[in-house]
Amino acid sequence: MTSDLLLDRARELWKELAAKPVEFCAAPDGANVVVSPGSRLCPPLWTGIVVLGGASIITVPSVQVAQVMADASSKLFGEELVDADRRAMLRTCGSVWGGTRRAYLPE
Repeated sequence: MTSDLLLDRARELWKELAAKPVEFCAAPDGANVVVSPGSRLCPPLWTGIVVLGGASIITVPSVQVAQVMADASSKLFGEELVDADRRAMLRTCGSVWGGTRRAYLPE
């Protein structure tokens, strides 16, 4: 019970940092992708991904990046979104991904 309350509170804090309304989604629905150039999940003009308890949100700086991330999040779920090996697999399929440990993805 306490862990559920902590998880809910952590999600609320990350949603606030997204700077746009967004809700955490769990597989198989993919992640919620929101265009939020002012997001504080990541550096300006980058893509931010947060996965907590198997549910995720993604903030992106533009509509074009939102389309790429919506496609990617339909193929990767939860922790897979921040797994470098899984992202590399998508890169070979034509998706554009950055390569940092924090899973910050430049536009």
